Amino acid sequence: MNKVELRETLESLRTALAHLKFREPQSHDRVQQLISAIERQIDNSDDAEAGATVRQDLSGAISQFESEHPTLAGTLGRIASTLSSMGI
Repeated sequence: MNKVELRETLESLRTALAHLKFREPQSHDRVQQLISAIERQIDNSDDAEAGATVRQDLSGAISQFESEHPTLAGTLGRIASTLSSMGI
């Protein structure tokens, strides 16, 4: 997955979020904030500290949503893998 495909995946994820029901309302906001952070990191991949934070946040979100929203967790996992392969 390249940057363009990654951005398309993030946009699809945003669209899918509109239809997901979360047990905790702040979970939706967490995913929205994570998407925004990933987009900023794509634009500024030289910021290693921010990259580490994004990776950590992604890992936490994947763990959080594995049982409640496995498709979401899978998508976040693919995004994490792509960021890693891009050196982010």
